[in-house]
Amino acid sequence: MRLINWRSQFVSGLVVLLSFTGLLFSQTSFCAQDRSVLESSDISSQDKAYAHFCMGIIYERLSKNIKAKEEFMQCLDFDKNSGAAHVRLGAIHLKKHEFKKAIKEYQTAIEKRYSDQYSVHLFLGLAHHSLREHDEAIMQFKKAMDVDGDRIAAYVAIGDLYSQQKEYSKALEVYEKAVQIKPQMALLWFKLGLLNGREKKFNKAIDSLKNAIKYKDEWFQAHLSLAYIYELVNDVNSAIQEYQEALKIAPLNVNIYHRMAILYYDQRKYDKAIRIYTLLIDLLPKDSASYLALGYLYLKIGKSKQTIKILKLAKGRNLATVEMYFLLGFAYELRKQYEKALKTFAEALKKEPASDLFHFHMGLCNERLQNIEEAKKEFEITISMNPRNSDALNYLGYILVEGGEDLDIAIVYIKRALELEPGNGAYLDSLGWAYYKKGLFEEAVKILQLAVEKENDDPLVYEHYADALDAIGNKKKALQMYKKAHKLDPHGRNIIRKIDNIEQR
Repeated sequence: MRLINWRSQFVSGLVVLLSFTGLLFSQTSFCAQDRSVLESSDISSQDKAYAHFCMGIIYERLSKNIKAKEEFMQCLDFDKNSGAAHVRLGAIHLKKHEFKKAIKEYQTAIEKRYSDQYSVHLFLGLAHHSLREHDEAIMQFKKAMDVDGDRIAAYVAIGDLYSQQKEYSKALEVYEKAVQIKPQMALLWFKLGLLNGREKKFNKAIDSLKNAIKYKDEWFQAHLSLAYIYELVNDVNSAIQEYQEALKIAPLNVNIYHRMAILYYDQRKYDKAIRIYTLLIDLLPKDSASYLALGYLYLKIGKSKQTIKILKLAKGRNLATVEMYFLLGFAYELRKQYEKALKTFAEALKKEPASDLFHFHMGLCNERLQNIEEAKKEFEITISMNPRNSDALNYLGYILVEGGEDLDIAIVYIKRALELEPGNGAYLDSLGWAYYKKGLFEEAVKILQLAVEKENDDPLVYEHYADALDAIGNKKKALQMYKKAHKLDPHGRNIIRKIDNIEQR
């Protein structure tokens, strides 16, 4: 008897020692040399079952699942009532995504009254969930909660499942119960924060996310989510503060820098936004988005010269995108550097030949340079590429009117523009001017009166209206309109000449 006890203790003790220390062994060491101990008739079936079970656990830890499965099966050969072996077999099947086999093993473990019923029901729920058998999964999670209502895993699992099914109120209810059981668990507060945010319960979302951070301070995703909620409630300063906390954890996160710059821009704190984009360019000189954003920001605040400088820098570093070419060309256009603008738009067309926008702006630049034929050509190309480009239709029509040629065709173009944008003051001015050029002065007056109502800050529209009024003999009102044009453009020599002329008559 002493020999039998010694052998059984040796097997159990050695296997348990190996399992706790995690010592690596090969099949030619313990497994090959000492397996004869397990085959001895002096060892009880119970001890042999236990030894095979422990060896299965070790193989599992070594990720040798095939060997582990063999050991657990041999454990069952010596102890058919080992619920633990069925649980481990179920776990192996779960890892291999063999969910139906896993379910069968877990169900057998329940039948054999395995001691940890909570875990079995939990894993059964996970297996059913993986098979999209959601009702069965929920039932198993609830059974786990019934077995032990103080363990959190089942609450998290059922809450996640409800969330995936978009049953957010049920998910919230489950997480709220769970957080009462384990209030220091940051993950629960985080999940509550996200769900409350989704349900637009923003105050609760903020409180929940603050608690998540309280129990897990350096949690990037929690700070990021809290910042987003603050944005939703228009608490921009708090949002920026949370983004800054997130940057302490992930200092090179480009998206956060961009988001903060946008918030500063919305607050009209342009200097801070510029500093962020400048910092990004220094930190990540290959990040083309920062150059584009900074260039656009400079353009929006009226610093087109700085736009040109930063986009030329990007171009010199071979980072220029189609958007950058357009922005650069547009900046040149605003600064009346039309030749440079044309060259830039031409470069952009090489990258995106199908863009009607580039042809349109090339038409504008050519018109400003008095390259009228080139301008007409570019507007015609624009219209052929995009027949709904109302600006191109209007510009082409107006050029034809100014040239005094093809007035009927010009009117067709301008009317098409007005069909696309009814009531557009600039288009109405073009149409009224076309009628004036055609000698239809009464019609011109009617249309141009509408134009000045829409475009009351454009001296040219007032001048056109005054010309039409003068043509029908309404000199008094014509003079009033010329003076309004002069007020808007004090240095306009043509307007001054017309005022002098009408006053002398």
